[in-house]
Amino acid sequence: MVGHRSLALRNICTVQIGYTARKRIRRAARDGVLAVQLRDVPPNGSVDPAGLERLKVGTVSDRYLVRAGDVLFRSRGESNTACALDVRYREHILAMLPLFILRPKQHVVLPEFLAWAINQPLAQRHFDRYARGTNMRMIPRAVLTGLEIAVPALPVQRRIVVLDTLAQRERTLTIRAAEKKRSLVTRILGNLAMEPNPSGVWSSSLCDTLRLTFGASNPTPTTPRGRVPDGPADID
Repeated sequence: MVGHRSLALRNICTVQIGYTARKRIRRAARDGVLAVQLRDVPPNGSVDPAGLERLKVGTVSDRYLVRAGDVLFRSRGESNTACALDVRYREHILAMLPLFILRPKQHVVLPEFLAWAINQPLAQRHFDRYARGTNMRMIPRAVLTGLEIAVPALPVQRRIVVLDTLAQRERTLTIRAAEKKRSLVTRILGNLAMEPNPSGVWSSSLCDTLRLTFGASNPTPTTPRGRVPDGPADID
């Protein structure tokens, strides 16, 4: 496949609705089949097979069993996103309605790229336009299969997937660093509040730590003796 072209989702993958239970399903401690339900699929992220439950459902058709390389789509709820199943899936897993099972034609589109494309703003606006339901938002199968996706060549798809993975990793690390920084500042300020200081002079070591935390360039305290700074703006 050369270049880019826009293809309807029905032309690049098959779409299968998830399994519908006709009677009450019970959990199984050992026997039974691993099952993935809507609550197991985060709006943004991947499904962890280690957190799935086993259910007693009897005999089910293979078309409801998902494996690595399949894509799951959240057809109900506020977030109508998709995620690709990775190599952690070493046994077939039962996908339950309202999940849709997408099986891409991998000579045309990569599973990870397909999930990425469905999660992009252009596709999400398509769902916003045609979603049904008031109390519970629902994306009909015809709306999903009619979604137009720009499909580049496979090498370009691979690069997009890699770059998106790196961007997600960067966001995760940035959030984690911000949380740790906030925790550090909280501890420092708590120590300052409890430090006995009859002369009214702040502890220089703690102030230096705060300067480093806030990214200040001058490590030398400039606060006049005996005056408590009003806030970070008074710390060089």
